[in-house]
Amino acid sequence: PAESPYALVAAALKALGGAAMGPMPLEEALPERLSGVAPDSDVDALSATATAQVPATGLLRQPENDAMRAGTLLHLALQVFSDARDARTAPPQATVLAAVLGVAPDEAQAIHDAVRELCATPAVSRFFDPDQFARARNEVTYVDAQGEVRRVDRVVQFDDAVWVLDYKMQVSDRAGDVRRAAQVAQVGAYVAALQGLYPNMPVRGVLIDLAARRLIEI
Repeated sequence: PAESPYALVAAALKALGGAAMGPMPLEEALPERLSGVAPDSDVDALSATATAQVPATGLLRQPENDAMRAGTLLHLALQVFSDARDARTAPPQATVLAAVLGVAPDEAQAIHDAVRELCATPAVSRFFDPDQFARARNEVTYVDAQGEVRRVDRVVQFDDAVWVLDYKMQVSDRAGDVRRAAQVAQVGAYVAALQGLYPNMPVRGVLIDLAARRLIEI
C-alpha cells in the first residue's frame, strides 16, 4: 500500500535522489553472476515468473508491539544504509533518517547509531563493506516452487561464495526453540533457491540478530 513504511522509504529515497525500490525480474534483482556458473538460459523460466508485481520492499506485517516496531525500523534503516554504501555514497545522517522513517530525532539518532555499530561489528562488517565483496543487492525477490513470492533481505557475492542474509530482531539460543527453527528453515529455503542459480559456487545462509548485533551461520 502507498502508505506503508516501505513505500514511504522508497518515496523519500527518490526525493533525495536515490533509486526508487520496486519489483524487478530475478536476473536483475540478483547480483551479476560470475563466469562459469549458470548461464542465463538456465534461469529463463524462473526469471520470467519473477516479474510479478509485489510490494516495493518487503512483506512485513503491521507492527503489533514495540519490539516489532523497533525491528521494522532497524530493518528499514539497515537497508537505507547498505544501499548507500553499495553505491559508495555517504550513509544518511540521523536527521535524514528521521524524515525517511517518520520518527522523532532522538529515536532516529538511536537507530542511526545502532545500524552503524552493527555494520562495524567484525563478524558482520564484510557483508556491508563494498571493498570486501564483489557485488550485493537488497530485497531480492523470487518465486518459489509453490508459486509464492519470496523476498531475501540481502544477497552478497564474494569471489568464493554467495551469502544470503536474513534480518531478525532477535534469534533465540534455546535448544528446540520453535521460532528459531522456523527462522533457520526460512533461510535454508532461500539458500536452496539461490543454489540453483550458482551451481559452481557455494551458497551460504546467515541470520543477522539485530538486537544482539551478531551473525548466526545456518
